[in-house]
Amino acid sequence: MYSFLTGWEYLDLVGTLRGMDRKRLAQKSAALLESLSLYPHRHTPISGYSKGMRQRILVIAALMHDPEIVILDEPFSGLDFISALILRKVISLLASQGKAIFFCSPVLEVVEKVCSHLLILRCGAVVAHGSIEEIRSGTLMPALEDTFLHLTEQVDADKVAGSILAAINA
Repeated sequence: MYSFLTGWEYLDLVGTLRGMDRKRLAQKSAALLESLSLYPHRHTPISGYSKGMRQRILVIAALMHDPEIVILDEPFSGLDFISALILRKVISLLASQGKAIFFCSPVLEVVEKVCSHLLILRCGAVVAHGSIEEIRSGTLMPALEDTFLHLTEQVDADKVAGSILAAINA
């Protein structure tokens, strides 16, 4: 992001780079800024935005040209509850329109709510792919967190949590 630009200027830049019609760009920018409660702040430099406001501007920039493929890398980071809820619903509606959504997140509760299929990587290699149910049934573990830990051979979270508690209580 160019933090010296205002939200409006940033969207104008992104839309121009994507070859959007000027009039349509202005209409979409205004509508999306209004929908995500940023319209009153459209002339404020991005450097003055909170993390959540910056995240909402990035979401608008990613979606305003109506792409067929959407890549979202931790899009809920910094969003308040309402903005996150709205974004989850937008993702669902885009998917129902046939858009391909690639979603990356370390928050597995969100992954379960947003995704229909998963690709799990370990050190850059695919260790599992398919629907959430297919992946769960392949490991015989009911919780996605447990499945992820099993497939990626991460640390024993219960053991580490116990160690932390022991250190706190010492």
